[in-house]
Amino acid sequence: MLGPLVAFGLLALAPDSFDAIFVVSFCFALMGLGLLLLFVKNPPVEKLDEAVVPRVTVRAAADLIRAPAFRIVLLVGSALSLVTVSDSFLYLAMQEQLDFDIGSFPLLFVATALVYMVLAVPIGRIADRLGRGRVFVAGYGVLALAYATLLPPNVVPLQLLITLALLGTYYAMTDGVLQALASTMIPAELRASGLGLLASGIGLSRLFASIFFGIAWTVLGIQAAMTIFLASLVVMFVIAAIALGGSRAQLSHG
Repeated sequence: MLGPLVAFGLLALAPDSFDAIFVVSFCFALMGLGLLLLFVKNPPVEKLDEAVVPRVTVRAAADLIRAPAFRIVLLVGSALSLVTVSDSFLYLAMQEQLDFDIGSFPLLFVATALVYMVLAVPIGRIADRLGRGRVFVAGYGVLALAYATLLPPNVVPLQLLITLALLGTYYAMTDGVLQALASTMIPAELRASGLGLLASGIGLSRLFASIFFGIAWTVLGIQAAMTIFLASLVVMFVIAAIALGGSRAQLSHG
């Protein structure tokens, strides 16, 4: 939340000076990298017998896809990400419909992060009790509601607040919950590799989603683009619920 607040302060002092934001961000990034390299040390790791702990290879990590439970989670996460609109596009849609000052744009990130911060722990505890798969899929139902709030041609400020609250709730219900679900399906020695594979699938899908949404917005307009992605998300939501619901153990205990 602090980063967007700094950006908001800079734009308030020097309107439209977006280059200043990038320079300040770069300086903070250098400081963070310096602290990481100079002061953060890896704890010593005892050498273990390779006969006890198998050697991690790319092939071994790729073979995780053959595991039915992990494959379902990977496919579901990637498929839902393929119909996930980037936050920046959603914020741009809000700005276009409400026509508020561009200097207030960073506050949209702050509001979303604030809701996420408040809800992440309680929703995480709910996911541990009721099932991570259920909570994860329900999070995309919340995201569908967020899309729906942007469909009317005349958006009012109250709708903006509702959209931001829904978006923050969606992140609290999905960010980390899917990884927690997947981690229980991966052997301990391949857990980091498996989670990296999952992150790669989700990241690649979101890249394509951003490209598709940008094209749809340019060619058809914002309402049509949101309608297409909302309809696609509803379809993927139903498929994901059925896919994860096929295994009671995945949904109840992850």
